Amino acid sequence: GFIELRAQRVTLGLLEGGAGSTQAWLLGRGPGPAVIRARQGQPLKLRFINDLDRDIWLHFFGVRGPAELMTINVPQGADHAVDCVFTPPDAGTFWIAPMSDQSRMRDMGLNAVLVVEEAVPLQDVSDLVLVLDDWKLAEDGTVEGNFGDVEAMVGEGRLGNWFTVNNGFRPKLELARDSYTRLRILNAANVRTMFLLFKGQDPLLIARDGQPVKPGTLHGKALSL
Repeated sequence: GFIELRAQRVTLGLLEGGAGSTQAWLLGRGPGPAVIRARQGQPLKLRFINDLDRDIWLHFFGVRGPAELMTINVPQGADHAVDCVFTPPDAGTFWIAPMSDQSRMRDMGLNAVLVVEEAVPLQDVSDLVLVLDDWKLAEDGTVEGNFGDVEAMVGEGRLGNWFTVNNGFRPKLELARDSYTRLRILNAANVRTMFLLFKGQDPLLIARDGQPVKPGTLHGKALSL
């Protein structure tokens, strides 16, 4: 009954048309980001396995849960799997991401989206997760490895030069024709603020930072996150 999240090395084609060879670290097989779905008020059982060559510290951002489980250390090796079991009290869109060596691990793609759906499901509403990221890539798609540069350290992260949605360049995503679609949008970039402009639509903003807000339209303005 456990949902397994395995930190592992994955090769992605992040350049146009799926070209390039980017060695990424994902909490899953890819190519897209890991998305965990839970239900408000029901037990969530996660098992973390670390196949990387270093220990990782992960944090549940925005989640109200037992303090001893919201930041966990996952040692190297399948024999050191870490189980995390708790009941999410809040519905919303949350993030699981590294707390140590953050610039490197987040730049390599190591994160997961935690979607906690309402105790009573919404009717006639489909759901789409969008993870926005900027990668710092060379022309062949490899990750530039200047993680220890003073400029990156002073800036507390690195600005990437290549943008993706769900680990893809300009992906074409299908929406349901006969129902509303709730977009769950996560900015996984290290330091960059993203601005989204919706052309031809005026979406309703119902939550920010995983918490409900008074619903309101954007009135043609860009959404920052």
